[in-house]
Amino acid sequence: MPSRRALLSTVGAASVALAGCAASATRRVTGRWPQFGRTAANSGTTAAHGPVETVEQRWRADLNFPLRQSPVVADGRVFLGGRDRFVAFDAATGDEAWRQSLPERQYVDTTAAVGDGTVVVPMEDVLRAFDAVSGEPLWTTRPGDEVAAPTLHDGTLYLEIGETGHVEARSLADGSRLWSTRVGEWGPGPVAVASDTVLAPGGRRDAPGRLVGLDVATGEKRWSRTFDPETDTEDRVDGDPTGVSAAGGRAYVGLDDGSVHAVRVRDGEPVWRFDPGTTLTSDEDGGSALYGDPGPRQPAVRAPPAVGDDRVYVAHGDGRLYALDTSGEVQWSFWAWNALTTQPAVADGAVYAGCVDNFLYALDPTSGERLWEFATQGRIEGPPAVVDGHVFVASSDNRLYALGGER
Repeated sequence: MPSRRALLSTVGAASVALAGCAASATRRVTGRWPQFGRTAANSGTTAAHGPVETVEQRWRADLNFPLRQSPVVADGRVFLGGRDRFVAFDAATGDEAWRQSLPERQYVDTTAAVGDGTVVVPMEDVLRAFDAVSGEPLWTTRPGDEVAAPTLHDGTLYLEIGETGHVEARSLADGSRLWSTRVGEWGPGPVAVASDTVLAPGGRRDAPGRLVGLDVATGEKRWSRTFDPETDTEDRVDGDPTGVSAAGGRAYVGLDDGSVHAVRVRDGEPVWRFDPGTTLTSDEDGGSALYGDPGPRQPAVRAPPAVGDDRVYVAHGDGRLYALDTSGEVQWSFWAWNALTTQPAVADGAVYAGCVDNFLYALDPTSGERLWEFATQGRIEGPPAVVDGHVFVASSDNRLYALGGER
């Protein structure tokens, strides 16, 4: 007898295959999810709603590249790039509004940002800007290799360069550099902006990582918080931050040792620390031995926590989504079938979490109860975007999915 998981995968695949044949009523999309985490604070939260009670595929598009970034949405369009193209889709219908071909050997592997009629696209060591309406190229600059998703705030782009560990501020108008400050030996990015402070994670190869608070106007260092690692051996030093978000005067940082830290934005002083501890991932413990070597593990937090409804939502490599209260205490947890490596999206009535088990889960934000799940044909490693009753999510099966349903 087929397993429930196999049946669900079959249903998801069938819905994909039939999407082009079944017409559904289009709904106008006017809301915005214009950058990673939706706002400059990277909180991943919106007052909009997506499908809650039911889910259906409205449309899908193939980008010819395994997608790990978040779609961004503005002015009725969804923007996303692949191996050889960057495309603006009509958010309601999936029709292409415009397409820009990319130079050979360039591809889009992280999230764009849209503001003031301009969409800025990171491509390895290049930033390219296009007119959001027409797709006309506006400017190009080369800040360095491994450009993180840009954070847009008040007409300025703030981005971390993975290769060098620098944070740069650049003008949205022409891409010119306003300031540059080094925060580590490498930069995981993206940065978050809260009030007048840029919150920048910095990785260090032979020492624990840190979070640095920078003056938003000048890049001057205000404070630096180093994280003590849970695991520190001759072969490995844990404690590097993997993402940062902010809300309510606090910054929330996930680390590669599996812990999450809350610190004050104004001075970097610690507020609380959460760590679920070593997790058994074997079948005997009720989980799924999908990591290749079942037994005690301490998986990493690979994405910024999402913050909304007085809760902090942590996507964890141990296969759980944790909902914490503002004191760092667990309110509930949901166990998926594999690691959660990307930031969830918090909306009105649901939390949407993508997983490397190929599923997008919709969960009740109060209880963690599963509302529905949708199967793609690949790992989901980029955050979903929730706008006007829709959820837009990209998958490593090369496809962008637009989902809708009943609230």
